[in-house]
Amino acid sequence: MTFDELADWYVDTHRKPDGTALRGAARRNLRTDVGHLKDVFGGMTVKQITPDVISKWYFGEHEEGEWVFPRMCQRLKAIMDVLVDHLGDIGMEDGWDDPHVAADGSIQCGCLLEFDGITAWRAHLAQAILEALSRISS
Repeated sequence: MTFDELADWYVDTHRKPDGTALRGAARRNLRTDVGHLKDVFGGMTVKQITPDVISKWYFGEHEEGEWVFPRMCQRLKAIMDVLVDHLGDIGMEDGWDDPHVAADGSIQCGCLLEFDGITAWRAHLAQAILEALSRISS
């Protein structure tokens, strides 16, 4: 999955904590923040967004302004924390928390929950990302 795909999905599915859709300035701010992140990470796969890549971006130039940058950081951190919890620690060689397919075709997530198939696992991952992102004010 590319960051562009993940970001587009996030914008399309993001809701307020009460479940209602964002409107007005909140929706525009979300699109702007995510748009800036897509400008940086867009074509990369999620696995390519390593701590080094994030560090170079974080400590680089930020023309988007002092108000936008902190929200961008919050959104990116929420997404990456969920991915680490569910996909395993990128770049770590221990493998204990990497998702894998069992002999019976079930999938064990990096969070150690088990699912009947890829569709159920993807739904679980999507829900985890949405929950993490819903805790960030828009």
